[in-house]
Amino acid sequence: MTTETVHPGAAADPAAAPPSRPTATGRRPDRTGPRAPRAWASKAAVNTVLIMLTLYTLMPISWLLIAATKNRRDLFACSARRTGRVGGGVEPVRAAAAGAPGEGDSRYVMSHRMMFLRRAASAAALLVTVLPVVVASPAHAADGGSACRPPASVPLDAEQARLADARSTALVERAGFGDFVRRFPAALCTTRSPAEAERLLVSWGQALWQASVLRAQGQRPGGDLTPGDDRPLYWARLGMTAELARWQPKFTVDRAALRARFEDASRGLTDNAFRTAPGVRRIFISGFDPFGLDAEIRRANPSGSAALQLNGRRVTLADGSPAEIRAVVLPVRYADFDAGMVERAFAPRLAAGPASADIITTVSQGYPGIFTLEDWAGRARSADPYPDNARALSGGTRERPVTAPGLGPGPEFIRTTLPANAVTAAVQTPYPVLLNTEVTEIPAGGTAPVDRADGPTPGSRAVAGGGGGYLSNEVAYRSNRLRAELAPHLPGGHLHTPVLTGLPADPQLLTGPEFERNESAITAEVRAVLEHAAVRR
Repeated sequence: MTTETVHPGAAADPAAAPPSRPTATGRRPDRTGPRAPRAWASKAAVNTVLIMLTLYTLMPISWLLIAATKNRRDLFACSARRTGRVGGGVEPVRAAAAGAPGEGDSRYVMSHRMMFLRRAASAAALLVTVLPVVVASPAHAADGGSACRPPASVPLDAEQARLADARSTALVERAGFGDFVRRFPAALCTTRSPAEAERLLVSWGQALWQASVLRAQGQRPGGDLTPGDDRPLYWARLGMTAELARWQPKFTVDRAALRARFEDASRGLTDNAFRTAPGVRRIFISGFDPFGLDAEIRRANPSGSAALQLNGRRVTLADGSPAEIRAVVLPVRYADFDAGMVERAFAPRLAAGPASADIITTVSQGYPGIFTLEDWAGRARSADPYPDNARALSGGTRERPVTAPGLGPGPEFIRTTLPANAVTAAVQTPYPVLLNTEVTEIPAGGTAPVDRADGPTPGSRAVAGGGGGYLSNEVAYRSNRLRAELAPHLPGGHLHTPVLTGLPADPQLLTGPEFERNESAITAEVRAVLEHAAVRR
């Protein structure tokens, strides 16, 4: 199958730009705040320099105007003799055989023209280059320089607290992402208002996302980790949110709202639209962050790796038609789901329009050794006592399932509309692909949960879908509930990947050949599933 990447160019190193302008995306985001303040000796020195530069600049300009006035007759006369355009006439003047009349005068005037142009250019360059700096700098000096107080010693959340493990930093550094975290505090301190801070966080979030996509697709050099590794994005983002928590601006900010904007931007929710190319199918998928990190902090998530490696790719479907894939990577946190992140990610791709998706599927890590297409997604949370990445519980158990706060109306179970039979018939290597029809329900009139191998019964209450009662089941339910509301004709469902195995036995080794081979093989098979599922039917 042929593949084309739609992210052109290699990424630049963020260290090569001022802190307020990350360039790791291969393009320069809009400037989001003023440059770092400059220190000036005194106000008197600034005024002296300003006066001297003004005089130096205006003197040649004045001379230029006087000289131009004095020589205007010579200029016009020579021009007339040379071109024959006397008094506005248009008849040409034939040159004598010995040479054009007035040749010496024209050379004289032309030399003066060149002198005037040189002086004018010098004056303009001086004005453009120097005066804005002189005028702007006292403003920075007057506001006291940095817009930050010293960083606060604040308690980090449970997820950020894992940054204390040196292996998390090593994963960032070995991907070449260390400068994102190191330069972020200085960038925050260039902002002087909540609006500037929001713009900066969005631009840095988008830069981190684009750098991660480019690296995953082999277009961003740096580090010795395999390109498709999803862990550097996770740990770099987390390190930057910790710096955001420590940031102490001199103005009032809604820190939670700023973090939400940064999270969305660094996960592909912004500036990640489909291109509107005729005849190209549009596939939208989501993956997840690593999870289960208290048991093994080196864990990756193959669904997140697949999302990074496939985002923006042009692929050829099984019927030979072209398609474009766009992706997001979602957090493993109940609070973000409660705040509507899934809906923010999928709603723009399901709304009617020329850049809406033709097919959606959520992807997560599932069972050892197999892919499963989940036939049913359940409405309930029931995974306790298994926590999310912030060590939060859902409040629901197998015996007492709960509905997520703020979840819109919908049935207890939603069935996939992906072409499961076509996919399972075509894709079976290196991992088998199966259709999973199992659910757990509380039957109508009953009080105890019952496992069903062939789907739910009428009137039952959902306990768990094929993906269980955790966030993989919930992302499938939320996205397909929204699909049924906004675009019921579209195919949609959920794909579970095999568990990613192969980490070295030595806990200090972050990667190994088997781990990297498995990660690559899973992504390749995710793509194969999509190439068969997205065929127009």
